[in-house]
Amino acid sequence: MNVLRIALWVCVFIFCGLPSIKAQITFTNAPSHKSFLPQDKTIGGCQYSLEGKVTDLSYTRLYVTIYKDGVLDRSYGTQLQHLGLYKYFTLPIFLPTEKAFYKLEYQFTGAKQYTTEVDSILVGDVYLVQGQSNAVAADYRNNSATAFDTSYISPYLRSFGSSYPNASIAQQDTGWYPMEASKVYTRGAVGQWAAVMAKTLLDSFDTPICILNGAVGGTPVNYHLPYKPNHFNTNTNYGRLLTRVKNAKLSNNISGIFYFQGESDGSLAVKHDTMFREIVAAWEKDFPRFKKLYVIQVRSGCGGPSLALREVQRQFGLSINNCQTVSANGLNGHDGCHYNFKDGYESLGWQLAALVGRDFYNSNAENVDPPDVKKATYHNADHTEIKITMQRPEDILYADAGFKKLFGVSGDPLVQISSAKIVNNELIIQLNKSSCNELRLFYDGDRYTQPWVKNSTGMGLLTFDGLLIEPHAIKETYHLCKNQPGDIGEDSISGYTYLWTNTQTYDQSTSAKYNLMSDTTTNLRLVISYGSTLCRVSDTLSIQVTVDAINIPVFQSSYTICKGDSLTLSPVFNNYSSFKWNGQNEKVFKTDSSTWVNWVGTSIAGCIYIDSFQVLESRLRLPTFDTMDLCSNQDTLLQLDKSFLNYYWGGAEGTDTFRLTVGQIQALVVDSFGCMDSTLFLLKYHPKPFNPLWEYSACKGVETQIVKPDKVVSWSTPTYTLPDSFILRQEYLQEIRWTDTFGCNQMDS
Repeated sequence: MNVLRIALWVCVFIFCGLPSIKAQITFTNAPSHKSFLPQDKTIGGCQYSLEGKVTDLSYTRLYVTIYKDGVLDRSYGTQLQHLGLYKYFTLPIFLPTEKAFYKLEYQFTGAKQYTTEVDSILVGDVYLVQGQSNAVAADYRNNSATAFDTSYISPYLRSFGSSYPNASIAQQDTGWYPMEASKVYTRGAVGQWAAVMAKTLLDSFDTPICILNGAVGGTPVNYHLPYKPNHFNTNTNYGRLLTRVKNAKLSNNISGIFYFQGESDGSLAVKHDTMFREIVAAWEKDFPRFKKLYVIQVRSGCGGPSLALREVQRQFGLSINNCQTVSANGLNGHDGCHYNFKDGYESLGWQLAALVGRDFYNSNAENVDPPDVKKATYHNADHTEIKITMQRPEDILYADAGFKKLFGVSGDPLVQISSAKIVNNELIIQLNKSSCNELRLFYDGDRYTQPWVKNSTGMGLLTFDGLLIEPHAIKETYHLCKNQPGDIGEDSISGYTYLWTNTQTYDQSTSAKYNLMSDTTTNLRLVISYGSTLCRVSDTLSIQVTVDAINIPVFQSSYTICKGDSLTLSPVFNNYSSFKWNGQNEKVFKTDSSTWVNWVGTSIAGCIYIDSFQVLESRLRLPTFDTMDLCSNQDTLLQLDKSFLNYYWGGAEGTDTFRLTVGQIQALVVDSFGCMDSTLFLLKYHPKPFNPLWEYSACKGVETQIVKPDKVVSWSTPTYTLPDSFILRQEYLQEIRWTDTFGCNQMDS
């Protein structure tokens, strides 16, 4: 019994004591348990400020200990700041983006101590999903074909709140949950393709992913509009998702938004176009940093979305900033409304992950965009063959057998598509006959399994409608790089004849392309003649050719700088996107040494201008001289290197030599580069090393030995050379000539 009482007392103390402690410490900005923190890609993690206040002044310091996957990682500490009735704390915390769970332990110390923690925190990227049932993307038929592969489930994938379309739930459910792929309108529900995409990104880039899905099945575009007076109105679909994002503190950190809706708009293409653009404008206001919008074009099927509506969706990717239209064509697991998991939602998840990987994670993936048409032109003189030009002609096209089935022609009920093929990565469509009517081409991504045109990931060609088949591909305006030759026109079409005329020079050409080099705008006239059996036998076109509005810098082939100087070049950079000197993008070039300079200028129009020059540095440097000695009554010849261009001695022009007695003179030279240098010559008489007393005394009849002094190199009389020593036996007076150690000649007696 005693033991039981003790246990009960302890439990009561703990649960009753904690609220009072929590009331004393308030976190105003801190992650909660299982929070998902959005990363800043520029720093590779989440940097946030841990903030709060303490009402119990006995606490003095806060220590934060970070554990990564249960292992101590690092600690922070800060002094609590006393202000008025409270103490405050602010502590910057950095958590790197990794496939890891973080636990934060907060320890308050002082006269009292208190420790609490939050666990299972992830750092990564956040995406939103919106739309109708194929954005909900649940397991609709609950069979083996639609069953989700649970290998795509991971604890590093997370969502927030519930997707249930209810105002109070959107406001009150503030929990973090694992992603749910197959159920509808429940906590953490994101849908199957979103879950596959998230897991693929996680595995490929070690980045945890958070997705919030606000889609509701069977809804038209107006269902997704915000309530203009209050975007946070949770009685609207828009307001519920916005509220969830706000409660999760993610509004400023949305990476991308995926929108899959339109089946319920049927033939209301204009309505869909207008209202969707209103939704995008609201997103740009409420999620100011979201970077990319992916619109998934719907398929033919339930709801009867018209070709015109699907063309509107295709145009979103061409007319809305940072928007890409993605195709659901190519998914054969289609039941006419929704998709199987295999060859359906799973494949779409892979395809979207390839796009997101390229757009957000620098994957360098190629050929992952959905094929999309740019224009259609007749490809022969009889106008029975059509060439389709793609938006990304470098992407490789793949096609299933019989893919012509999904193409059609409007404008003349007698004209049908007889065959289709891919030649040199171009779509070629064959017609059964030509027509005098204006023909248009369409491509209908039909329901169920179809023979598709697709990319390397299997994503199908976007449905298009009303693509005018033009008689030629010639544009009204072309652009040339300044003073660089270029071809104006397009590839020759078999059976066409061409006549180009330069309206300024009247130069003519009959080639399919007109070669031109110019530094100013040029106007051309082109007459194209078609097959003689056609209703329309020719067209006359006026074509304007513009050139780069830039100044191409003209540099010397070489520059010379004198030693100690530098060269600075600053050309005009108007209308250049970059200008590089030896690979460095700088507006001003400066050097103080010899170098070869290769410059590359890229204009805003993408033209590249290249040239090079050499910088030579003069090596001119005259030596400095010490003071020079001369023997008395002598001069010397000063001589400089003969390679210089000009010589100046004491300011007067001369030659490479100058004769000077004692004194000083400044020599200045100019080399072939025009560089100058000078030096000073200083000459003085060499002093006589000593003044010998050539007097010797000797007794009469006694020999005296005379020895040459050490500072005398040689000595002599006017008639003979004296030895180093000799004997005097009598009085002797003689002139002595001697040379000192410097080489000066002296004379004594």
